[in-house]
Amino acid sequence: MTDNKNSAISRIINSELIRQFFGYWPAFHDAEITKVTLEANPGYHASVTFVMDASQNAKEVDEKGYYNTCKTL
Repeated sequence: MTDNKNSAISRIINSELIRQFFGYWPAFHDAEITKVTLEANPGYHASVTFVMDASQNAKEVDEKGYYNTCKTL
């Protein structure tokens, strides 16, 4: 992972919980974003909060050809 990515991840509150759950930092390329909150916080840093559904796929597929999930966050 590049330094830029590590720097961005280190700014995410509770990012260590994601690493503990999955065992690595996932790509989130198939995650569904269900809510975004933008806060200006005058006099402080602005913030963005994302609520998303993310899962880790297993190598096996179901009868419809969809990948089974083994971890869902």
